[in-house]
Amino acid sequence: MTVFEGVCDTERHPGHWPSDLPRDLPLEECTAHLGNKLKAFDLGEDARPPYRLTAQGFTSFDVGIGIHLMLRTPDEEARFRRLRDRLSEVLKIRHAQHNRYELHLSMAYFLRHLDDTQKEELGRLLMGHFETMPKEFDLAAPEFCTFENMFRFDRLFYLENRE
Repeated sequence: MTVFEGVCDTERHPGHWPSDLPRDLPLEECTAHLGNKLKAFDLGEDARPPYRLTAQGFTSFDVGIGIHLMLRTPDEEARFRRLRDRLSEVLKIRHAQHNRYELHLSMAYFLRHLDDTQKEELGRLLMGHFETMPKEFDLAAPEFCTFENMFRFDRLFYLENRE
């Protein structure tokens, strides 16, 4: 699950690239810059894991299959949103949808678009599984990751409490 969307090489405009870095900086240098900031970042008591989530259902089937997630309580939600705000401040990245970001777990991306009938069939199949799958789970500490494509994310390190 993405806690905070970082940067990618194809989107170097305001909101998607750190405001304190030139947009022509090589991606590897940007990653190192963000990594140094995150190594010094203290999750703090308020953001200490676990993050307690509940699966609510599936996201739309426009680009793939995902599970819509919600934090279990309003206090958990507020705590998580404060963490995202702090990350935005330290990384100097503020996406347009920052305050509206919907938590989700991506399971698959489509190679082609589905027609309405296929979406309905897929929805029925997935809802059959959703009825019996565990709905509540906890996540541990956020990870700082890199990726070349959506097939694999490489963890560089965990964010942690510094004190």
